[in-house]
Amino acid sequence: GQVELSELGVAVRDLAGEAEAAVGKSFDFGGLFAAMSFFLMIAALILTGLVFVFGIEQRRSQIGLLLAMGMTPAKVRRIFLLEAAVLAITSAAIGLFGGWIYTKLALRGMSGAWQAAASGIEFVYDFRWQTLLIAWLATVLMALGVVWFASRAVMKVKPSELISGGDGTVKTGGPKPLKKCWSVWLGLLSLVAGLGCLFAPKAPGSMTEQGLFFGAGFLLTMAGLCVAALGLRQLERGREKLPTLGSLGRQNAVRRTGRSLAVIGLMAAGVFMVTAVNSFRLDGHAGAESRSSGTGGFALSAQSTLPIYEDLNSEQGREKFGLTSMPADKIDVVAFRVSDGDDASCLNLNRAQQPRLMGVAAKSLAERGAFSFASSKKVEAEGASAWSLLEPSSGDANVIPGIIDLNTATYALGGLKVGDRIAYETASGEKFEVELVGMLNGSLLQGSVIISEAAFIEQFPDAGGYRYFLVDVEPREKTDAVATLMTRMLEDRGLSVGSAADKLNEFNAVQNTYLSIFSTLGGLGILLGTVGLAVVVGRNVLERRGQLGLMQAFGFTRKRLGRMVLAEHWFLHVFGVLLGVAAAAVAVAPKLLARGDDSGLPLTLLAGVNGAILIGGLVFCVLAAKLVLRGPLMDAIRSE
Repeated sequence: GQVELSELGVAVRDLAGEAEAAVGKSFDFGGLFAAMSFFLMIAALILTGLVFVFGIEQRRSQIGLLLAMGMTPAKVRRIFLLEAAVLAITSAAIGLFGGWIYTKLALRGMSGAWQAAASGIEFVYDFRWQTLLIAWLATVLMALGVVWFASRAVMKVKPSELISGGDGTVKTGGPKPLKKCWSVWLGLLSLVAGLGCLFAPKAPGSMTEQGLFFGAGFLLTMAGLCVAALGLRQLERGREKLPTLGSLGRQNAVRRTGRSLAVIGLMAAGVFMVTAVNSFRLDGHAGAESRSSGTGGFALSAQSTLPIYEDLNSEQGREKFGLTSMPADKIDVVAFRVSDGDDASCLNLNRAQQPRLMGVAAKSLAERGAFSFASSKKVEAEGASAWSLLEPSSGDANVIPGIIDLNTATYALGGLKVGDRIAYETASGEKFEVELVGMLNGSLLQGSVIISEAAFIEQFPDAGGYRYFLVDVEPREKTDAVATLMTRMLEDRGLSVGSAADKLNEFNAVQNTYLSIFSTLGGLGILLGTVGLAVVVGRNVLERRGQLGLMQAFGFTRKRLGRMVLAEHWFLHVFGVLLGVAAAAVAVAPKLLARGDDSGLPLTLLAGVNGAILIGGLVFCVLAAKLVLRGPLMDAIRSE
């Protein structure tokens, strides 16, 4: 007869195929970077539109003359589009070079300051000219689209008014009623759509969830801009009452509503990115004593090289290892059986083919209420923990219930969800499946699939003993002493004991490092907002140098004129910062609430970053106002 290898207890694995699948199906961060860059691209397009509009406004008389000579608005616009095309093509090429430098620096950072995200892997830059060509074409087309849209307004002004230096900004009649204002209806639509994106059903951690998150941020920012438009409208209604120079300065912001909204939008986009991204920073020590935190409330985690067969909670087990006189009042150990398998934690950037299994007495975790669940199947018994779902059921014997960390399911295993199954094979070649019945919020158990101890023993009867431990220590002040004693007394088993919070932070460091990389994109957005503010301050003053010179001739000092210019712009900067913070707070709230732990927001970090942005912008406004008012203002009167 013919003997099968499985009958001899030999399992055959396609190692080459598994290695290829692990690399080929690793998590693609390209889409995530693209989503993170969305606000940066929007800010760049707004700044492009602003600069081009200013260029057109400087040539109003030329445009008026061309129109008066019979040239159609479409042909005049085509001339400007051709000019803009030359600049867009050149700028996009420079941008490609800048993107190449940024990518090189990011990859270098992965081997240096950001190595926590790379886990020792060396990254290689993969040059693809098709990708660069697509990026270049998309940039040029978007820039030309913005230019075309921005040039429409000036083409609607009468040629005679353009030749005389007019700009068509003089408004006739009173303000429109609220029900006829576009900002009211667009704002309501954006708000409803943004909230819909936040609360729409989606798989946790999926690309859809990430896309909807940034879509919600964009729509909420749009709603905030509509509120700003209504605020400027209220200022316009009070233009008859100008008791101070500050109120006079703010009226100039009303005169150029689109320009003012562009400055607010630029600043809000950068602040949103910085605030939203840094809101997800994790600290394993924050709320570490809470059972719902990522540590499960445990003080220590331990892992041994050799299995430990004794029960470390029993008197006999502790006596064997000399742990009878512990330095703490209470020490309680939850032990896990461990199988061989792939590390599926975020420290492994490849796709895990067969994640490590860990067997535990689910009752010990259920009684403690350890860890919090992002999602799980329905628990039949009222008030029971989701850990009870690991208990054996009367279903298919070859299907075992398992619990996994959400980050492991999303990133290491390609977006698995509750109800999905993972195929396994025992050492003897017998196949079985683990059905996911629950997912933990970011925990120190990531990288493994947790099943019941009874099911583990049934599938791996030869894998005796325990190799992973979670330890409760009371009082917490004795944690270090307990760790030192256990490491020394179980040295022959290769036991490594450390803080549970520190272990969690090893996993958190990966996410926090990527957040640092993404924060640089937010910093670029803030830089664009600052440049936009500088351009607007300079342009507004240059347009009104005659007015400012006349005011100086009537006795207004240069210092008071500087205050008026500052009053015109500081509230635009402040509103932009507040709008970005508010949009980010609303966007991240559902995600943070769903996380369900006690870590909360990194409020100190967020307050420091946004405070620096706010103060820095105000200082910049002051410097810009002083700079543009340095020249002789009286000469501007003579030139008019």
